[in-house]
Amino acid sequence: MLARLKYDPFKFFEESPSVYGPLAKRRAKKPFTDHDTKAIKQFVARMRESQQEDGSWGGATSDTVRTLDILRSLNVMKTEKWVARAIDWVIQQHNGPLAYRQGFFALPEDTEYLTPGLLPTGEPISSETSTRHVYGELALAVLLRYSERSRGEVQTALAAMRGLLVGRYSVKGFYCCGACTASMWQVLGTMPQATSPRVINDGMETLKQNRHEDGSWHRFPFYFTLMSLSRLPYAPARREIRYAADRLKRSQRADGGFGQADREAKTYAAVAALSVL
Repeated sequence: MLARLKYDPFKFFEESPSVYGPLAKRRAKKPFTDHDTKAIKQFVARMRESQQEDGSWGGATSDTVRTLDILRSLNVMKTEKWVARAIDWVIQQHNGPLAYRQGFFALPEDTEYLTPGLLPTGEPISSETSTRHVYGELALAVLLRYSERSRGEVQTALAAMRGLLVGRYSVKGFYCCGACTASMWQVLGTMPQATSPRVINDGMETLKQNRHEDGSWHRFPFYFTLMSLSRLPYAPARREIRYAADRLKRSQRADGGFGQADREAKTYAAVAALSVL
């Protein structure tokens, strides 16, 4: 499917120092160049140098979760002490005395812990409540990707997720809002396929019902939804990526990239999605 794009998306990353270039190549199973290897080394070194003593980046759950997710995609493992320290910091945010408790992974109420209103793809989030839900769910997803399932805090979050999905927030696989629902899919994408097909199928049907004619979805942020779909090993998720593929072909810019802001993250999301087809 990548070959059907009008422009080569990897040209967009050729001169960029962004780590999203090698991440995109990894998803597309393309070999690294010296430029890619250098970008990875620089990113990892920068993250080690900028990490705070408590293990976080900027004292913010959103920044720390995004960084951990990238590091895991680069196969930087928790055997690295500084990575383990960041994981511990995220876990310590769960169920603290000032935690917001209406999501899967309860985060502190203080807004300084979140980057207001932005998804990892740079797209806006509709409300502070959605921001808390999104990064609570993404925190749980990255902890599961780092094989932290046995931790008590993670088990508590998984129990909360099961309760909310069968409770008052569950409407045909939809949780809170489109961004929250797409975040939930990232959690479900870390689990054995046999454990969640009904929730996934319901969610994909809801997504299908929210299609616009232009290849996007009503209520669902386009690039973030693509990123979440790329992490779901299910045929209905690939169906929705195929639906969005024509919009990607129409909206791609002449330099190979996508979007107008946070273009590295958006281009990575597009490549990640198309690479699973």
